[in-house]
Amino acid sequence: MKKFLLFSFSVLSALSYTLYAVFAVSAYDASQFETRKEAGNKPFHAASALTVIHKDHSIDLSDREVELPENVKKIIMEAMKKAPQAHQEKAERIMAEFGKDKNRGLASYRSIYLGVDAIETDQELSRVFLHELGHVVDLGYLTAHTKKEDSGFRDGKNIIYISDKSLDFYNLCWNNSTDSNNECDELDFVSQYAASDPFEDFAESYLLFLENNKTFLTMTEESNVLKAKYDFLTEIFPSIPHSPSLNIAANQRIWDMTKVESLSNIAQK
Repeated sequence: MKKFLLFSFSVLSALSYTLYAVFAVSAYDASQFETRKEAGNKPFHAASALTVIHKDHSIDLSDREVELPENVKKIIMEAMKKAPQAHQEKAERIMAEFGKDKNRGLASYRSIYLGVDAIETDQELSRVFLHELGHVVDLGYLTAHTKKEDSGFRDGKNIIYISDKSLDFYNLCWNNSTDSNNECDELDFVSQYAASDPFEDFAESYLLFLENNKTFLTMTEESNVLKAKYDFLTEIFPSIPHSPSLNIAANQRIWDMTKVESLSNIAQK
């Protein structure tokens, strides 16, 4: 009995250091949630980091509940509204974690995780969310209609099949999940981070297409490959988003599209 109480106390103490706030549509299924690091392409399982998600959008820590701050919820929901309804519906779970040492964003084919305290501004939070939504669209919306032939691409252990629509985008610059082809250079990506792998290429392009469409078009002046990526995204959006431009030249590429306001040479609107 003493050992049980000691164990219980240890578990509750550990939980008290990091409180998780969540809003989601159903109970968390850890076996289904393989995420991808936003700063890199190594998938990892988050089962040990998260506990049960409740339908009332809060997490029960025995004697307390931690609600997602209303300002954070508002920013995320406003960002969500910018995306087509069909894309929104694929984001079944949206989770937030607090702590400066957390990753800014993670995503799977149906879940989005946000490290709120690791994000500096409201605008960055919105853009990180839309970047992660891009991963959900890539992996959960543009899915294979048959699972018969392996394309050679992998998202972690998950096979990308030859009938997956995303391959039309990947194949523009990538031979497989890690190796770009010799035909693409830095101007064929919307950001330097987009050149990390085909999945980040898609997510960064999705974010720019949705948030700064005119800037994306400007970049295509220097790259036929980027024009093909732009045209691909046009096919999966019901209409062209009307969004403000960034002060980026056609031949300029910044590190990533989520932290634009921290760069002195970029005007937001």
